[in-house]
Amino acid sequence: MTIDALMSVIAYFRITATRAKEILSGVMHAVNGWRKTGQSIGMSEEELEPFVDAFEHGERAAAKRLI
Repeated sequence: MTIDALMSVIAYFRITATRAKEILSGVMHAVNGWRKTGQSIGMSEEELEPFVDAFEHGERAAAKRLI
């Protein structure tokens, strides 16, 4: 699912564009420091590696453009 696809259905869920951007911003803020958080609880780079695709991908750029 892409950010553009999600934004295309916000009206169906009765979410305004402004609210959708607020939600997106909140999610971006929550996941921005994922690696540092993992390291702070003792995870090694090797342990963090399997999570990279979940947090670092092209849709982050699309999200940043919107917010």
